[in-house]
Amino acid sequence: MKRNCMNKMSIFWIFVLLFVLVSSAQTDKKKLRDSTVLLLEKSFLLGEKYQLSASLDYALIALEKAKKLQNDTLIARGYNTLGVTYARLFERDKAYEYMLKASEIQTRINDSIQLSRTLNNLGILHYYKKEYSKALGFLGRALNIATLKEDITASADPLFNSGRVYLDQNNLEEAILYFNKSIEISKQIPRRKRNLAYSHLLLGEALYRQKRYEEAIESLGKAIKINDEGEYYDLNAMSYEIYYNIYKEQNELTKANEALSQHVFYVKKSYDIEKTTTAERLKLVYQIQEGEERMAIVENEKEQQARTIQKFKILTLVIIVLLMSLLIIVYQLHKKKNELALAKQKSEQASQIKANFFSVITHELRTPLYAVIGLSDILLKESPREDQEEYLTSLNFSGKHLLALINNVLQINKIDAEKIEVESISFDLRTLIGDIVDSLRISTNNNGNTIKIDLDERIPKRVKGDSLKISQILINLIGNAIKFTKNGEIIIAIETLEEKDTTVGLFFKIIDDGIGVSKEKQQLIFDDFSQESMKVNRKYGGTGLGLAIVKKLLNVLGSDILIESEEGKGSIFHFQLTLEKDFSAPEVEKEENHEVLKGLRILIVDDNKINQLLTQKILTKKEVICCITNNGFDAIKKLQEEEFDAILMDIHMPELDGYATTREIRKFNPKVPIIALTASKLEDTAEKIKSAGMNDYISKPFVTEEFYKKISELASK
Repeated sequence: MKRNCMNKMSIFWIFVLLFVLVSSAQTDKKKLRDSTVLLLEKSFLLGEKYQLSASLDYALIALEKAKKLQNDTLIARGYNTLGVTYARLFERDKAYEYMLKASEIQTRINDSIQLSRTLNNLGILHYYKKEYSKALGFLGRALNIATLKEDITASADPLFNSGRVYLDQNNLEEAILYFNKSIEISKQIPRRKRNLAYSHLLLGEALYRQKRYEEAIESLGKAIKINDEGEYYDLNAMSYEIYYNIYKEQNELTKANEALSQHVFYVKKSYDIEKTTTAERLKLVYQIQEGEERMAIVENEKEQQARTIQKFKILTLVIIVLLMSLLIIVYQLHKKKNELALAKQKSEQASQIKANFFSVITHELRTPLYAVIGLSDILLKESPREDQEEYLTSLNFSGKHLLALINNVLQINKIDAEKIEVESISFDLRTLIGDIVDSLRISTNNNGNTIKIDLDERIPKRVKGDSLKISQILINLIGNAIKFTKNGEIIIAIETLEEKDTTVGLFFKIIDDGIGVSKEKQQLIFDDFSQESMKVNRKYGGTGLGLAIVKKLLNVLGSDILIESEEGKGSIFHFQLTLEKDFSAPEVEKEENHEVLKGLRILIVDDNKINQLLTQKILTKKEVICCITNNGFDAIKKLQEEEFDAILMDIHMPELDGYATTREIRKFNPKVPIIALTASKLEDTAEKIKSAGMNDYISKPFVTEEFYKKISELASK
């Protein structure tokens, strides 16, 4: 009897222990599910704010946890969230891959509403690729599901996006039908204000194309009213542009001018916002690795806590110690394998994201600088008043300073990506030094400094080497000396170290009597984005890129930069280079007046009105006849109606970019010279331009003389 009672007690306690174990496992599973949902929501919200690095991190971790839970609903949401993030990063092929995975899972588990949203996203990706038939297929499926489920929120996006597809195809009746339906649905959803405004805007555009001007004006007015409430400046800019076209066609010039003024105002407002967003994107590119490391530390701490709790449970549940120990070992090995795979994936993604953002930032920043530098150059040459000349000189100098900063950032990226090559060009070292000193004359005078040039007489008249990189190195070193020296002297000294039959070894020194650098900071100043201290940064400004570029460029040239300095007593920066002697006589450059340009008919294709004005102004100085179109479609139509001697083609345009426009033109006109105007400086630009059928390209902002020369050469041929 006593033994039977003891057996029953043993069984009872075994069941109690098993119940505790099962309950604990269910609690852990619920916590893991809740944390996964929270990560997905955070990823989505961060993505809408274009905080894409953090959004990507959260999405990847959420997807890993969803797979661990084997929860198909959350796995599909994870894939769809990743797809949306990659679409915002312009990685549309990768976005399509993840969204397709999400749709396959949602179809299998019959998650209809989420499937409708994923199909809508897939339709948008096909729309961006101009694959309109496929886009309408996905959007139609999304709309059918939303209609069957009577979910008006899920219906809104496919209705609106179907209208966009039909508008692109110029099927105006269908576009108007879908935009009206989108407006009707969006009115019922308070948080769909932007979608409602956009629907009114595009409905107005469709009505304008049908010459139904009064109805178009009414629809645009509704869009503007909503835009003003929501501060949708980009939509207002588009609305006033359509207003301008309507009033211009009706010959109501006063109203047209007012609309144009409003369009320019909202373009600037939306550009200021986009500029801030773009700068934030660039900043996040550099923070990706740091963010990943912080995330890994947090995850490791959580894992350590989980392991500690698990060990405590194992000690408590003596009956299953061996089984749980074995499971933990297997789990750890599997987790480690997944962590390594995830780390590799993040590293590859970070590299690609960085490359994409450098491409975007190049165009977004260099394009407005083209206008700032070009217009100020033109105004300075038109005999301004003395007070105006002072302001214009400052504006021009600031534009060139900002351009130099952007070029420094791009140079760092190019060196880090190992895409930089060493050239061998014949040049006069004395002339190069003189030109650099002349270019820095304003900042030298502003700081009350004098510059002394001390060159060894044994230095050959001409040498061969990478003159551009040597120029960049010297500009950064001399510019640094000028910036950190007040009312002092800067010495540029070059000595001959070793002379052979075909080469000469040179020792370069840049000496100043400025603020100097403390011993403990002398290595730090050569790191990216680094200066001696925040105090120095606040007083003298700068980004800390100059010396980092000098060090990296000298490493590319097979040398290194060294410093001798004492705080408060100045600095000496020195390095060595071996250059080839050049015994050939230099070519005499002929001054050209570019008479061949006079009377040429040139078509300018550019969607930016300021750039249009600037390019036209530069060409009319040589009596060139200019014709302007705002987009690729108008350019193709113009060329089918008229003949031109050359075309200046902007690369980045909405709807039909410069590459696609050129390919269409080459189908019916293989001979007309086409010159690309691009703000991009990445390595694949020249190859893409050539493959599209263009004859040459000019980088913005360009040197006016080179601009004339390139057009003259092509026109002569």
